[in-house]
Amino acid sequence: MSELIDRYVEAATRSVPQASRDDIASELRASIADQLDDRLAGGEPDAAAERAVLTELGDPEILAAKYSDRPLHLIGPKYFADWKRLLILLLWIVVPFAALGGALSGAFADGATGDLGDRIGGIIGGAIGLALSVAVHVAFWVTLVFAILERDAAIRPKRAKGIGPWNPDLLPLTAQRRESLGDVVASFVWLALATGFVFWDRAFGVVFGPVAEGRRIPFLHDDLWPWWIAVGLALTAASALIGLLGYIRRRWTRGLAIASAVVTAVGTILAMILFVQGRLIHPAFIETVLPIPATALQVLTVFLGVVIVGIGVWSVWDAFRRLRVSAR
Repeated sequence: MSELIDRYVEAATRSVPQASRDDIASELRASIADQLDDRLAGGEPDAAAERAVLTELGDPEILAAKYSDRPLHLIGPKYFADWKRLLILLLWIVVPFAALGGALSGAFADGATGDLGDRIGGIIGGAIGLALSVAVHVAFWVTLVFAILERDAAIRPKRAKGIGPWNPDLLPLTAQRRESLGDVVASFVWLALATGFVFWDRAFGVVFGPVAEGRRIPFLHDDLWPWWIAVGLALTAASALIGLLGYIRRRWTRGLAIASAVVTAVGTILAMILFVQGRLIHPAFIETVLPIPATALQVLTVFLGVVIVGIGVWSVWDAFRRLRVSAR
């Protein structure tokens, strides 16, 4: 055979296992010879027939991958669905906690001193930076595991597709159920964050702004402890449990909507009463962290009051919005 065919055979067998390389080379040469004889019998010139046969065989790297059962893609269709499901699940679970850790790191990295703007910038930067880093690591390691699984026959599952047998339980949730699950998760995350914050605030205070003579600067008023704090956490827990009950029942009923609205309304009214009485935010926080003129402080107070009422009104509206969506 010609040098061109020798080059093709060598290129096609270079990456196949050594034990089967000679057999594959012989088989490939025999196949080329048969196709070449057919073309020569049809009257094609030697050089043209040779090039036509090799062209039909295609890229030798692809042919070698077929001989050795070695995929040329990173994650093929056999495992792509499992890879995608696992990657999305881990990103949803791990990245938010990484962002929270980055935020806490940014908040506490420099102690309790520093300009308010710098502190906020540190928190945001720490959260974003750590979240991106963790997301890249999760994507890399999950993809690496599946790439090895795709290529290593020794650890490859002994079935046709995927990692485990597919069943209808693997079907994705509907858009409505995904939204409901997201609300439930967010409610319990908020409950955990609120609980952690109030106890941290009680023990160490907040870390924004300068701390005069090393003293603690709490955000919440001392009068809230312990009963008002307990009421607030109980209302937050009740709201989360109502959302969980709606998810378990697979629909948002009128009773759940009313219960959610009542819990929200009670919490908003109590918060406004304490806010107007000056028993919600600690005076030391306002004096030290927000040293602004009295007029500006009055404007800020009105704005915070509007925000509290606005959040309450929106939460009540959202409870009945979910009822309308569930009824469709």
